[in-house]
Amino acid sequence: MEIEHKLGLRVRFLRIRRGMTQENLAERINRSVDMVSKIETGATGPSFESLKRLSGALEVSMYDLFDFETDRDDPKRIKFLTCITDTARSLTTKDLAHAAEIMKTFDGRK
Repeated sequence: MEIEHKLGLRVRFLRIRRGMTQENLAERINRSVDMVSKIETGATGPSFESLKRLSGALEVSMYDLFDFETDRDDPKRIKFLTCITDTARSLTTKDLAHAAEIMKTFDGRK
């Protein structure tokens, strides 16, 4: 897999993990939504300046942007995270707190 594709999957994962839309991320890094989409699909590689902005907006180090050694960027995983995030947005604060407690029970399993 090309580095642009791996980086794109990583950026998408980190964006979803932060509960951000492509629009939110584009605004935070002062780039277009189209550019964010191209980065996430691996169609284009970001400039060094964009990498710095991405790491700041996603609240990770530059190193973490290139941490491809785990399965965190698996497309199936991203799909599940997107589903969880979308569902969580519709919950009340009380229900969200309950859901968070339920999800914490899975933390210890490997």
